[in-house]
Amino acid sequence: MAADAQDALWDWDVELLEAIGRQDMQLVALVEGSRLHALMLLRYGAESRLNPGGRLVYVELLAVAPWNRPPQRELGGCGSVLVEHAVRESIISGWDGRLGLHSLDSGDTLDFYERTLAMTKMNRDPEVDDLFYFEYDPDAAQHFLDQQTERQGRP
Repeated sequence: MAADAQDALWDWDVELLEAIGRQDMQLVALVEGSRLHALMLLRYGAESRLNPGGRLVYVELLAVAPWNRPPQRELGGCGSVLVEHAVRESIISGWDGRLGLHSLDSGDTLDFYERTLAMTKMNRDPEVDDLFYFEYDPDAAQHFLDQQTERQGRP
């Protein structure tokens, strides 16, 4: 990972050890051949901010390998594919596609969640490193899934 990337400082070993054996967490890896392209850690049952009292799937961590970030993009669309998986997990869990996450504070990352994925951008969260919080409501999640289906040429 590039030394200047904000997620280069994440301690994946600690995060993964905490997730092992927990029924409310899932690790998702995007692999092609023997090459790891992206990782995501999900937590099930977090509280929705758009629907207080409601539950959602929360993205604890999501990282795309440096070779899949602009400008290279060896395997484009990794972040979108992982978010699609998370939205579908939310639907399977009965939360209608509700998905939440905190975004690293870089222009590309914020643009990805706000413009590319059209997630609702909420306030900075002082309890989570003053990062912006994003969330999908059911309508926005369905719109995202429809766009993904269309982009990938699936019926």
